[in-house]
Amino acid sequence: MLACKSHQIEIIVLRCDPIDAAAVTLRLGIENATTWTVAQSPEQLSDLDRLIQPLDLVSADCSTHVWADYLTALACLDRMEQQIVYDRLRSLYFTEFDRPTSIYMIQTDLTPIPAALGFLVEERIVELPSGAEIHELLGKYLLPQDDRLIRLSMGLSHSDLEGCLRKIDPHRDPHTQVEQFRSKRLALKGIRYESPPQHIEIGGLDLLVRWVEDLEYRLSAAAESIGLPYPKGVMLAGVPGTGKTFSARAISASLGYPLFALSIDYVIEGGGLALPKLLATIESCAPCILFVDEIEKLFGAGIDRRILATFLTWLNDKRAKVVVIGTLNRMAEVPIEMTRSGRFDRTFFIDSPDEGQRVELFRLFLKRYDKRFANPDDPVFSPQDWQYLADSSIEFIGAEIQQVVQDTIARVHRERQTVTVTIDDLIETTLAFNSMYKRDKKKIHEIRNMLVDKADPASSGKRKFLPDRHLDIYASIPHPN
Repeated sequence: MLACKSHQIEIIVLRCDPIDAAAVTLRLGIENATTWTVAQSPEQLSDLDRLIQPLDLVSADCSTHVWADYLTALACLDRMEQQIVYDRLRSLYFTEFDRPTSIYMIQTDLTPIPAALGFLVEERIVELPSGAEIHELLGKYLLPQDDRLIRLSMGLSHSDLEGCLRKIDPHRDPHTQVEQFRSKRLALKGIRYESPPQHIEIGGLDLLVRWVEDLEYRLSAAAESIGLPYPKGVMLAGVPGTGKTFSARAISASLGYPLFALSIDYVIEGGGLALPKLLATIESCAPCILFVDEIEKLFGAGIDRRILATFLTWLNDKRAKVVVIGTLNRMAEVPIEMTRSGRFDRTFFIDSPDEGQRVELFRLFLKRYDKRFANPDDPVFSPQDWQYLADSSIEFIGAEIQQVVQDTIARVHRERQTVTVTIDDLIETTLAFNSMYKRDKKKIHEIRNMLVDKADPASSGKRKFLPDRHLDIYASIPHPN
C-alpha cells in the first residue's frame, strides 16, 4: 500500500490596490476559494476570536483560503493577543496536510508583515496586466489593438484599465483618453507621467551629449545581440538650477522614452513598503525612464532605512528596461554605495556654464522667440557684443539665462510690439538681474567643491567666446587725446 504524500501549507501575502482586490482572485483562478474578512465575522466575537476563526477553518478544510486584510486586523490586537495568533499560525505552518493547502492574504494597504511571521510567509506584489492581457481587453471593448495604445495602458491595474476602457468616448481619440486617465491614476501613486517630449537640445554640455549618443547605441538591438547588459542610468549632480531636470527631459526626448518622475515625499511617507509597489509599476511600463529628482532626500536623517536597502537592491538587480536618471545637489548626503558602478553607469557634474556655454544658452533660448537666432551661421550680434553679454552674466545658471531672455522678450514686446531684441536690451536685463550667485556665493562654492572631484564633468572645459587678448598688465594705460 502506497504511503500518502504530506504537504506543508503555503502562506502568501499579496499586495494590491483596494480597487483591484476583487480582480486578484479572478486572475489567480481562486475566486471559489473559502474567503474570510473581518466584516463577515459575527459581532459578538472578540477581535481575537475573529482572527482565530479563519485558522480553525483552515485546520478543518485542506484547500485554498483567501483572507482579506488580515494583517491590518492583526495589527489592531494588543501584544499578548498578537502572540496567540502568531503561535497558532506557526503551529498551522508546521502541520502536515494530505493535499496542497494555501492561504492568500490579500493586503490593500501597507501594513507590514510582523517580524515573528517573516519566515512563514512569502510576500508578492500583484502583477499588473501584461501586454497580452491588455491586447485581449482592448479587443473586448472593440478598441484599436495597436502597440501605442497597449503601451499607454501599461502601469494600470486590471480593474483600473477595465474601468477606463469601459468609459472610452468613441467620438474622441482613445489614445489621448487612456493617456490622460493613466496620468491621473499614477499621480495618486506618487508617480508623475510625462509623455516623450519634442526634441530638446542640451546646451553647452558636450560630454553629456556624447554619453547620451553612446546610450542610444547601448539601448539598440545591435548592442543586445552581442550580450551588452542594459544600461543602468546616470546621476546628474550640480548646483540647483544648472539644468539637471532639463537635461533629464532632453535625454527622454533623444531616446523617445516616456519619463516617470518618482515623488520623494510619497516614498518617504509610505516607507520601505511603498517603494516596491512603485518600482513594480514603473517596470510594467518599460522601456521607460525613471526620474528621481533630489535623490539625496531619500537618505536623510530619520528616513526608513528599508528605503535605501530596497532601492539599492533594485538598482543593482533590475532586469526591466528602465533607465534611471537621478539628480542631486549635495553628494555628502548620498551613500557611497549608491554611486558605484553597477547601480549608475556615470555620475556627471553640471557646473555653472562658462562664457562659451552662456552664449550658446542665450542663443538657444532666444531662438524660441526671435527666428534670427535659429540660423547657426548668422551671429546676429558682433563678437564684441556677445563677449560683453557673456561678461555681464558671469556665474549665471541656465535657468537664470532663460529668465533673462523671457523678461527681455516680454519687455521689448510690451514697449515696441516686436520680439526683435538688441544686445542693449539683453544687457540691461542681465545687469539688473539678482542672480543666485550674488545672493548665495558661499553655499554655491561649498556644493561645487564637494562635487568637482567626485563626478565626471558634463562639459569639456572652460571655453572662451573670443580669443585671449594678451593684455600687458604692466603697460601704462593710454590716455584719450
